[in-house]
Amino acid sequence: MLPGIPSPLRALAGALALGLGAVCFSAPSRPARTFDLQHVKWKVQFEARTATVVGDVVNTIRPLKNGLTQVRLDAGPMEIQRVEANWQATTYKRVGESIIVRLRKPAQTKDLVHVRVVYRARPTAGVYFVPDVRAFPSTTGMIYTQGEMEDTRYWLPTYDYPDDKATSEGTLIVPTSWKTISNGKLLDAAEAGGQKTWRWKIDQPHATYLISFVAGRYAEIPEAWEGIPVVSYVPPNLLEEGKPDFLGTADMVAFFSRLTGFRYPFAKFAQTVVADFPFGGMENISAVTNTLDTVHPSSSEPWEDSEGLILHELAHQWFGDTVTCSDWPHVWINEGFASFLPSFFVREKHGQVQYDVSRHDTFEGAIETCFGNPREMVAKKYDLAIDVFDGHAYAGGAARLFMLMAKVGEAKFWKGIEDYLNEWKFKNTDTDIFFAAMQKSTGEDLQSFKKQWFYQVNNPRVKASLSGTKLVLEQPEAFAWDLETFFVDSGTLVKTPIREKRTEIDLPSGVSGPFLVDPYSKEMVRVEYPADWTADRWLSVWLRSPGISAKLRLIPILAGKLDAATQDRWIKDEALPELVSRMVGAAQQVSTGLLLELANHPDPFVRRAAIDRLGGRTADAGVVEKLTEVFEKDAAEPMRSSALNGLLNSKDAAAFAEKAWATPSFRMSFRTRALQHWTAKDPEKARAIAIAEVTTPTNEAIRRQAIDTLGSVKDLPGEDRVLGLLMKVARERSFGPKSAAINALGNYGSKAAIPVLEEAAKVSLHYVRRGAQAALAKLQK
Repeated sequence: MLPGIPSPLRALAGALALGLGAVCFSAPSRPARTFDLQHVKWKVQFEARTATVVGDVVNTIRPLKNGLTQVRLDAGPMEIQRVEANWQATTYKRVGESIIVRLRKPAQTKDLVHVRVVYRARPTAGVYFVPDVRAFPSTTGMIYTQGEMEDTRYWLPTYDYPDDKATSEGTLIVPTSWKTISNGKLLDAAEAGGQKTWRWKIDQPHATYLISFVAGRYAEIPEAWEGIPVVSYVPPNLLEEGKPDFLGTADMVAFFSRLTGFRYPFAKFAQTVVADFPFGGMENISAVTNTLDTVHPSSSEPWEDSEGLILHELAHQWFGDTVTCSDWPHVWINEGFASFLPSFFVREKHGQVQYDVSRHDTFEGAIETCFGNPREMVAKKYDLAIDVFDGHAYAGGAARLFMLMAKVGEAKFWKGIEDYLNEWKFKNTDTDIFFAAMQKSTGEDLQSFKKQWFYQVNNPRVKASLSGTKLVLEQPEAFAWDLETFFVDSGTLVKTPIREKRTEIDLPSGVSGPFLVDPYSKEMVRVEYPADWTADRWLSVWLRSPGISAKLRLIPILAGKLDAATQDRWIKDEALPELVSRMVGAAQQVSTGLLLELANHPDPFVRRAAIDRLGGRTADAGVVEKLTEVFEKDAAEPMRSSALNGLLNSKDAAAFAEKAWATPSFRMSFRTRALQHWTAKDPEKARAIAIAEVTTPTNEAIRRQAIDTLGSVKDLPGEDRVLGLLMKVARERSFGPKSAAINALGNYGSKAAIPVLEEAAKVSLHYVRRGAQAALAKLQK
């Protein structure tokens, strides 16, 4: 799963690092498992007008001990119409978000027990109904599931925790014009009575949070790999945009099969896009669900790029789906690997430089997470499962895998991965199981590495200095490292084992001067260098650095130390656009003249970085002229958006806002940016537009921005129209608009919203619930 909207390729690892902020409380308790789930056979149809799921499920279980008298199934708020045990009616009782089903006679470990539940549900999590009018830029709506972490229970009574696996079979009854996409192989699709019944079955055991479906009007983008269908599904009106996004996925399936040594194991690989999705993507087994926001015109590339999202969710088919963490504190096994594997496709397709950039961003994200949200990788405490889906699990897990690979060697590492996948396929694993498998395969002792990086809070800082002929490395705790230090004048690489808080190393004869610690970015480390190093010394380090990995770490240092003239020369002398774009973004004193020159650079990322920086210099007529040219003539919406951001800082901002409002675009980014501008500069105008857009929406993109606006501009004295609109939207069954309205009510500040927010604080979806709790806290102060 990716927690946000996909980022361009170069920022993939950094985006993965963002994760979701953890909130640590006592870990949630759960009753001990009493059975092994064997198979889940489910059937659903829908009442779209009331957002109702009508379902029938049979859970087949085997007792773990003799004498089982009751079966506990996870089940959220729903109307239970009938319960059967082994095909005979029985009784049940509800306990919180579960039902306890009485067995008619005690079951033994040799028995298979079939528990059937017939039900109706109007879920506020787990299943999402998006009508046509809310599916922008699609013109057709959809119904879809999102089960991770523990939301399957809201539409399907079953065992809803990751530590058990079962096969499953799903039946969906939908209008004949619809398609369905679910897990495994399509058994058949038959029309009768104006409806179509689709049957899907997957034979490989899997966690129930991966059971999924998407239903709606979809067009197919077909591919195949070695006889396995690889099919992408997009709304029909977005087929041409979808093709460049998703074609080539079959090559990714082939690559990961080669890389891991474990052939893609399922009957198909499908990926679908849906609107109003709470996440960027979700790795549902053999049937990935992605946000509709990943679809974009080809003119928006490379700034918008689906490759990173596709790679992440595809990697989960091996890590997360084939092998699955047994408990959420070990979720790095899912998310860390899915954040790690894409870098190797990047290396294969785009080359070593892009791979080094991806690896650097992964390490930086992991380091920032250690400092910003210190905890053990395998969390001891958390409130909700979503709390451990943070930067530790994503970039933190991936960075540690890079370090593990460096420790054992790449060939041995991938052989260990192949052995691990073959031994633990379709089973649950955890951190200890993974390291035991890798230790067995590689022959390396990995216990200290495991303990240090997965079961301890990490503070990966090293202070480096020279004392005479000694290199001195200091750290806040006695941490075990094998760090390399590169002395730039002589080109000498010194490998330093560190085990204490202070380590002194005698240098080889003739070795001295400026140096770089971990020059090839092999470790998750933040280095503090001597404070008295001059700008000239830092520039000499840059010029003699051994490669892009070192320079990526040096950019923020030099950006703050070089004077204006030197910064311009520093940027102009660099040949790699991967570095130049970041140098432009970081440099504190880059000249306007150079930025205008770079705004015509052949590399698109350099051009956009320059346009972004020029946006703060609109007192210069030449800058306004250039930004106007880009906004009016560039073919790419991302470039035009960057130019518009700058123009809305100019003296003619009012005119540019009007022009932006009159300019449609694929994502409606110009119109939403104009409304943001008026919210800050002309609240009365913004209020009138926002009221109109929420009352009679032009499209969902502008409506969403209008909701945000209303929370800021509020009502005129003596009026409550804005308040009423926000409370109405806060009662919707949507995700994005509802969440925006809840946040807006918190900003609005009226206690009249408390009853609405109290309702929202009880819904099943944790994002909405926590948002409502936060808004209530604001109002109740």
